[in-house]
Amino acid sequence: MPLEPGDKAPDFTLLDQNGEQAKLSDYKGRKVLVSFYPQADTPGCTQQSCGLRDIAGQVGDTAIIGISPDQPKAQAKFDQKYGLGFPLLVGKAGFEPATSASRTLRANQAALLPGGAFVGCAGGDRT
Repeated sequence: MPLEPGDKAPDFTLLDQNGEQAKLSDYKGRKVLVSFYPQADTPGCTQQSCGLRDIAGQVGDTAIIGISPDQPKAQAKFDQKYGLGFPLLVGKAGFEPATSASRTLRANQAALLPGGAFVGCAGGDRT
């Protein structure tokens, strides 16, 4: 079921680029910008992720998280190559919270989740 503005985001636990578990609930009380992208180190995804890196200092306490189906090793390489500096999580096919949110947001879009509530999205409409 797609998320609507004001809906509570489902908690999830995914591996990050270092192979460590990361949970959405780790950011409780903070705004979280979640960026879904189809593949690390492709032109569009690189531009989007570098854009998020470039604004990180302007979004205050808002955490930035990237999610793609890439494995931790590929995510780590992507992070190191471009100095992204934010968690890149492994979303796998069939993982309901990520796929549900992805159906709502589609690839190359972002959602701002204040305290776990979905409030909107921005970015291109690539399916």
